[in-house]
Amino acid sequence: MANTDERYIIYDIETYCNLSTFCFLDYASKKKKQFVIHQSRNELDELYKFLRSTQVHKYYLVGFNNLAFDSQVIQFILATYEMLKGLTGDTISNLIYQKAQEVITVPEKERFNILIPESRLSIMQIDLYKQKHYDGKAKRTSLKWLEFTMNFPNIEEMPLPHYEEVSEEDVERVLEYNWNDVNATHEFFERMKFETVLRLKLSEQYQLPLLNASEPRMAREILASLLAKDMGISVKELKDKRTFRKEIHLGKCILPIVKFKDEKFKELVAQLKKTIINANSIKGAFVHSINYKGIDIEYGVGGIHGAVPSGVYMSDDEYVIKTVDVKSYYPNMIINYGFAPAHLGETFANRYKWFYTERNKYNKKDPINYIFKIILNSVYGLSNDINSFLYDTLTTMKTTINGQLLLSMLAESLSDIPSSKLLMLNTDGLEIRIPRSESENFEKRCKDWEKITNLELEYEEYERMIIGDVNNYIAVFSKKAAKSEQDYIQLQKDEPNYIYSDPESLEYNIVKAKGRFELKLDYHKNPSGIVISRAIYDYFCKGVLPEESILGAKNLFDFCYGIKKKSDFEIVLHSVKKGEHIREKQQKVCRFYISKNGGKLVKEYSKGGITSVNASALVKPCNRIYENIIPDDLDRDYYIKECYKEIHGIEGEKSNQLLLF
Repeated sequence: MANTDERYIIYDIETYCNLSTFCFLDYASKKKKQFVIHQSRNELDELYKFLRSTQVHKYYLVGFNNLAFDSQVIQFILATYEMLKGLTGDTISNLIYQKAQEVITVPEKERFNILIPESRLSIMQIDLYKQKHYDGKAKRTSLKWLEFTMNFPNIEEMPLPHYEEVSEEDVERVLEYNWNDVNATHEFFERMKFETVLRLKLSEQYQLPLLNASEPRMAREILASLLAKDMGISVKELKDKRTFRKEIHLGKCILPIVKFKDEKFKELVAQLKKTIINANSIKGAFVHSINYKGIDIEYGVGGIHGAVPSGVYMSDDEYVIKTVDVKSYYPNMIINYGFAPAHLGETFANRYKWFYTERNKYNKKDPINYIFKIILNSVYGLSNDINSFLYDTLTTMKTTINGQLLLSMLAESLSDIPSSKLLMLNTDGLEIRIPRSESENFEKRCKDWEKITNLELEYEEYERMIIGDVNNYIAVFSKKAAKSEQDYIQLQKDEPNYIYSDPESLEYNIVKAKGRFELKLDYHKNPSGIVISRAIYDYFCKGVLPEESILGAKNLFDFCYGIKKKSDFEIVLHSVKKGEHIREKQQKVCRFYISKNGGKLVKEYSKGGITSVNASALVKPCNRIYENIIPDDLDRDYYIKECYKEIHGIEGEKSNQLLLF
């Protein structure tokens, strides 16, 4: 039996109209078991014994979207085994298929009547899909897309339509596909196992079922549990509470400490004071923009943002770029200014402050510190969620309106520093270039703002900023020195988040990259052509020309792009072979690279019309990459040109000579 901490079995099942396959991989021992139910072989008894053993020995079955599918089929088999065991393989597989189709096609409003809830499943389940909130609209992600973003060797679709009968000869094809999904799930679990460890710890500490909870749900459940206890009511009673309003006068949200000298900011405040919005529909309810010191600053319900024109902005002997952030901005405003949902009042304020104070007692690497951070940061969003017990949009508006105004006050004050240049504002901070001789003046103005607002600022220096726009930039912090050679070596393992200078001095720069310049993306995002982002990073941060970076890159995955099929279009490759036009329909997730002699990839819409994918290029699909070798037909020139498009967009049309070094 496996170690208690390693009782995980990675699994996946496939259901066809006359075939069911079940593949299991023991996480600790890496041993595999597979079971087939088909007219040619019927391993139902062996499967049932294995499942009961898994249940008895308290293993977790680890899958992807398994709570809504695989676990339901497993439960059906366990519940109906006595009836199933006397039937033939093809009859059993067909009954399993019918159950699977019922689960897949059940209307959303009937899911609670059909699906067995997690608490009533016979075998404990870990659903990576639910943990990562990939069932949410903003992060919706399939296992196939994860295979692309993880650089998995084989992105494979079902070899046959599920409604077609599978011959004995094709059973092995289905098993190979089944195992590929298990291996992909195992790879993702290996990378995300800390998420399970976190949930197990929190479930035990708070006596809550959090194993398959997303981060937002964990925050809600823990906060609800403690708040209900504080209020002396049940969690159910708490979750029924809301504050509904008809309208919100934005002028009444503004704190008395908000004061401006500049007429443009005064006009903003005046506009807010005469604005009344629908309290039940605040999205887009207020929009305002000003041009201040050469920056177009946008205000809205969600937050503030603005940036100088794209370009490279440097610190030098005379000037320095300062980056300023308000520490835990929204949480501290909520605490300091009493922005509590009306139906929770002082009880909420006290508990919320407790979370903030308590979090500081834990090391940043402690999971308790992490989840308390999630709880603190989630309150602002939940106050605008009608499904949340924190719902009170007045809390939302007080937080966001004052957040923008107070940050604007800071921007106005710092911009009064002689010869200063405001570079960027975004939600909870700003960047500004000031004369080094004005550093004391800068710090004094920051301290004055802290006294007025009762908030705390954190500021550091940037060596340079490479700005595409407010959401897409690279910021290089000023040099630091590692404490020891060992620390310096360890830091180098975290590349590309650092730039290194002379090893003898142990100096390095931390780099922050946002938007399309990010090099370490969350798995639900799109890393297509990331070799271009790496080359741009190397150009601006290390002085390496794109030609050198692209020609020296040896990882085929970095050159790959990915596209996901949607319901209204097919992905099709058009090519010419021996003078004949060939049309090849592609998989739902198609991985490809830019080729010197490939075909044209297009989206063909069901209602007519087509859209080219990477319109100026020929491509070759490569869903299977078992050997990471650069093909001879890879069009490196395309990637180099794409680098220069971005570089010229930032620097302007220049020669290829690097002007910064």
